[in-house]
Amino acid sequence: MSVPTTTPMQAPPLRPRRRWWPIALAIVAILILVPTAWMYYSHLATQNAWDAAMAEAALDLPR
Repeated sequence: MSVPTTTPMQAPPLRPRRRWWPIALAIVAILILVPTAWMYYSHLATQNAWDAAMAEAALDLPR
């Protein structure tokens, strides 16, 4: 015959879970946003230079 224990068993302390998905999401966002921002800046800079060149060329044309 078994005798019931009077003290309940304690569960081992839980280790804090490391949340990896915010870090992974931040890395993916950086990998997407940095090239997109670079291409957008390159587009704007090229468009600005092209507009300036067209304005300068328009001054050289005799009318």
